[in-house]
Amino acid sequence: MEFGADTYQRGALERIGEARVLMEHGDFTGSIYLGGVAVEGMLRSLHWLRDKAFDPRHDLKRIAVRIRDLGLLQSGTRDDDFVATVQEVAQNWSNDLRFADNAKTQRWLFKKRAIRKDQERFLKKACADHLERCFEVVERCKVLWQRHRRRS
Repeated sequence: MEFGADTYQRGALERIGEARVLMEHGDFTGSIYLGGVAVEGMLRSLHWLRDKAFDPRHDLKRIAVRIRDLGLLQSGTRDDDFVATVQEVAQNWSNDLRFADNAKTQRWLFKKRAIRKDQERFLKKACADHLERCFEVVERCKVLWQRHRRRS
């Protein structure tokens, strides 16, 4: 299967929609996971515009920093907080969540101090907060993608 900027972006937009549906149905782990996958896809889409090298690691912050280093972000704009927002997503996301259930995810987030107690309502809140950050990154990536796609 061949990937490129368009493929990554289209897939990411589908995943963020799926993440919302999963959250609405109480599959918080799946939602958190797919939200992170959407962010990774959007980041890879941007990266692809300037550099087609593929890093197999799922390190969101590393990809965001690389995007900055490739000159895709502008200082003095909303782009200033971009890497920090991606880092917020990365703190509560792991590619390993694809194998976890909600109970395992609750324990993992509790150990990371992302949730206060081992209760579903805190997992639901953590999921909602995570998705909010994911949507922010995806929306910003769409703007960046359009800006740099026109220049390519």
